[in-house]
Amino acid sequence: MRLHSIRPIHWYVAVVSATGLALAVALPATQGLTHIESAPGQFWLFVAFLVLGEMVPVKVPRSNEDVEISTAATFGFALLVAFGPGPAALAHGLATLVADLSRRKPWWKAGFNASQYAISVAVAGSVLALTGVPHAGMPPAFGPADIPGIMAAGAVFFLVNHTLTQAA
Repeated sequence: MRLHSIRPIHWYVAVVSATGLALAVALPATQGLTHIESAPGQFWLFVAFLVLGEMVPVKVPRSNEDVEISTAATFGFALLVAFGPGPAALAHGLATLVADLSRRKPWWKAGFNASQYAISVAVAGSVLALTGVPHAGMPPAFGPADIPGIMAAGAVFFLVNHTLTQAA
């Protein structure tokens, strides 16, 4: 295959996938996974809901087709706020891979989906840090002053996630 015969969508998928894969490895490696130890039951409950949300999407009729909507991103964001970017990226990526591969989606599509979540987690985690929301994994010390930062991070998480998929 010649480089000039590769369509722009292939380049886009490759760049998003490479970036997301790098973040999926870097976030747990640099941020650690030790926050899971603070509340392992809660962590695994969120992971179970995350996997369930990926495995059982909600079908919404739109025009002449059904559009699949996943509730998984909600639980992925909750993992980000409660446990930090490392555990959230790892859980989101693995849940997406399990769901996509069990539905026999092509490997490149499963990789792209896992990567988009890693990118969304990384950007939203940066917003949490920049707005001064207490470090995830600490005892619940969120107060009213943290609500704007959490809301901004949530908006960024969903905006980045939606934009990455819609651009494809």
